[in-house]
Amino acid sequence: MFVFSTEQFGSDRSEAVVAQVAETLHIEVSDSDVDRTNTVLRKLAHLTEYAILSILLYKCLQSEPEQVWQSRQARLAVLVAIAYATTDEFHQVFVPGRNASIVDCCIDATGASLAMLIIYWRLKGTSSRAPS
Repeated sequence: MFVFSTEQFGSDRSEAVVAQVAETLHIEVSDSDVDRTNTVLRKLAHLTEYAILSILLYKCLQSEPEQVWQSRQARLAVLVAIAYATTDEFHQVFVPGRNASIVDCCIDATGASLAMLIIYWRLKGTSSRAPS
């Protein structure tokens, strides 16, 4: 994740990739469409990578069998993911061509939280279906 915060993965570069993909697929799009698509893809990437991070953290913190919801570990996983998101955005202040964004931190926190909700709903659903 740290590497994604470098200049190599800046918005200008990913926008060029989006434009190249559209051109390769022979799709005519305006510059504003490329910009919007790039923005949406970048925000979805934030959401996804922090969802994955929180799932991995939750799995590492588990002290009970896998099929038992552990709210303390879930909260800690989300808090650690948010802490990392905050330090990652702070790091970007010092990277040429990048900047820090509170919006990105909020998207990251949402991704981490959504992942825990999905795990909770999944475990709740499996525990209510007790074997007969």
